Amino acid sequence: MRYRTALVATFSTTKPVGESKPKRLDRRIVKNFTVVLACNLGMIDVLFPGICMFDDLFKNLTGLIVSKVGEAFKEIEKHLTIPEPAEPFTLIHQFAIAEPTITKGGITVVGESWRIEAYDDNSFRLNTTDPLRKVILFEIGEPIEPECVLACRFQAKALNTEKVIAVNLGLYKQQGIKTMRFWSTSISQTEKWHSFEVRAHFKKDTNPTKVQISVDFESSGILEIQNIELLKAPVKVQA
Repeated sequence: MRYRTALVATFSTTKPVGESKPKRLDRRIVKNFTVVLACNLGMIDVLFPGICMFDDLFKNLTGLIVSKVGEAFKEIEKHLTIPEPAEPFTLIHQFAIAEPTITKGGITVVGESWRIEAYDDNSFRLNTTDPLRKVILFEIGEPIEPECVLACRFQAKALNTEKVIAVNLGLYKQQGIKTMRFWSTSISQTEKWHSFEVRAHFKKDTNPTKVQISVDFESSGILEIQNIELLKAPVKVQA
């Protein structure tokens, strides 16, 4: 792209009142003049060849960064995309109301449902990106299949909440540090029971994986949840 560059410098000139010609320069004398230097790209190439070299390098570096970021996003998208099931889901486990939850505080059993509150006496946030409260309901071992689509189905209602409540189906591994991938469905304020489903893509590797069902609160509120089931289905082969 052709462009013009202008370098403009402005100075002021004053002299003390009553003096026609100053005998010497001192702090009372400030010169006042304007210098304008304009040159085109060809002159810049001759006078400052490094500028254009740097410009090309910057463009190439920018293009490389954009390309790598795009590739990274595609890889993340591919990593989190859930394939279609090849067959109907079959039941892995149905969580009975008598089964103990992993998180204890702020959870009570009401009839055939769990009533989960956004606060308990031990609630705390490590940083502002953490949810207001994270509740881990259940964990089970990984499926025996090398690859499958997982589904968590349940009925739920959200009470007295300002923000949506997220129910997560996650896969985590303990390999020095804990790594977690999870998929979520959001539940808005409602006093009626509704059915929900959240799916995840499981693929076996050398590190054992646990399947986790959890709840994230971002504001005050109550979640009532019941009939929690974990299901699986084989992955549909892409043509």
